[in-house]
Parts: sequence; structure tokens; C-alpha cells
Amino acid sequence: MVQLQSQIQEQARRETPVAEHNFLIWAGRLLPARISAWFIERFLQPPSTASLAAQMPPRKAAAIVEHLSTDYLVNATRCIEPDQLQALLLLISPETTGRIAKYLADDRAFAEMSGLVAYLSPRSITSVVRVLYSGDDLLKIATQVEDKYLLAPAIAHLPTKRLPGLFSAAETDDNWQVIFDIVEALDASTKRQLGERLADLAHTDMTDLLWASLRLNTWSQLLVIWQSLSGHARERLAANIANQEEGLHLKFIEVAEQQGRMQSLLKLISDMPLADQRRLVRLAGRKGIRITSVL
Repeated sequence: MVQLQSQIQEQARRETPVAEHNFLIWAGRLLPARISAWFIERFLQPPSTASLAAQMPPRKAAAIVEHLSTDYLVNATRCIEPDQLQALLLLISPETTGRIAKYLADDRAFAEMSGLVAYLSPRSITSVVRVLYSGDDLLKIATQVEDKYLLAPAIAHLPTKRLPGLFSAAETDDNWQVIFDIVEALDASTKRQLGERLADLAHTDMTDLLWASLRLNTWSQLLVIWQSLSGHARERLAANIANQEEGLHLKFIEVAEQQGRMQSLLKLISDMPLADQRRLVRLAGRKGIRITSVL
């Protein structure tokens, strides 16, 4: 990285004479941000701008960044040292962060975008998630972000209508594991908000989610989400789970029995409609498992 910075600075010196470079530093500090951005885009290449930004107060540099065109801005950020880039990204608006993210997504530069996420504020991460309309794009970012705590709140606050796109894009168990890792990273309040969305999830999407939780042995996370709810939302999520195929319910009962977690499952069943409770009792009985205590 030090070598890269030296190369950038050397390229900046070759492109812009020292006197002109110093003038632009002076102008950038004194002129309004919009006018400075106009001069910079017309007289400097992105590597030179990276060098210039390093010599400016961070807040002034951030103010100028807001007025740079997106393609120029992205190319300039690629030339800035990580420490300086982090300081800059924390100061620019979420809207500008969203512009950068949209550009990188359109360019399919997901590895680069995941690297930027580590430098962003929670509000800016939410802006990134909002511009990634494709569930597949979201997963491409999520799989490459090592610290899932960074993405968890933004993804958990996705509108209900976007959750199916995320789930349908999962396809492989590796991707489903990423989703469950994100769920695991949520705090109690955010899990409750996610649970309210899951309560309204379409039948097929809930089916995919439940089967994946069984394959990966992460079904206990769904129980935690259900337990975080109260009142009608809790009953709606239980009813949504109840409205599934018999084979799925039977698998849940068998796994809970094998893992010694039947009491946890019974609490969920007790929130289901009475007809579903009786149906599950009969289903378990056919397998020699007694769960009559739920009634």
C-alpha cells in the first residue's frame, strides 16, 4: 500500500506542475466546494485528486466529494490510502455513498464494494443495501464481508417485499449460511423487527427458509426470533410456520426430539391455531412421539 501511495504521488507530480498543484490545493481550501469540484474534474486526473485530498482538511475534502461525478469519484477513491479513505467515507453523505455503491454494483465490482463497507457508518451501509435491488447482489456483498455485524441491521430492515428476493437468491447452503450468520449477528430489537416481517412471508419463501434452517441446524435461530415477538405478531409467525407441508413439520418434530429440544418446539406449537396443534400432535403420535402437553 505504501508503494501504491508513492506511485500515486509520483503520477500526480508528472501530471500537474508543482505551481499548478499548489494553486489547486489553495483553491480547494478557499473556494466553495461546488466550484472546487468543477476545477478538480477539469484539471486533475483521479490519481492527482487522491494526492490532493490527502493534503486537505478531511471535512473540506468530503464537501468537495459531494459534488464530483460518480465515475470520477469512484476512480479517485481507488487511489486513496485506506486510512484517509475511511476518514473521508465517514464524513460524506449516505446519498453519495449510495451513488458509489450503485456504480460499483453496475460494474459488478462486489469485492471492491465489500472492502468499502468496513469503512462506512451504519446509515451509509443502509444506503448501500437500498441501492442493491437484486437479492443476488446483496448476497455477493454479504459473502465477502467478514464482519456480518456490519451488514446485519441494514439487511434486517429490508422491506418485507425484498426478503423473497434475498431468499430465492440463496440457492446454495453456503449462501443460506451467510443469511443465518447475519441473523445471528442481530441484537434483540432488530430480531423482533425481522420477525414481524417473517410473519408475513409468502408460503413458498417460508418453506425454503425452514428447510434451510433444518439442513444447517440453525432452526433454533428462528425460535429465538419467534420468542422475541409478542401478541399478534408472535401468533402470526407461528401460524405461518403451521401452514406448511406435513413432511416439514415431521422433520422439525424428529430433529427436536433427537436434539432434546422438544420443550422449545412445544412453546412454538402452543402459539399455533388449535386445529394445527391437534394435527401436529397426531403427526408426532404416528412416529411414537408424545407431545400432548401442548394441548
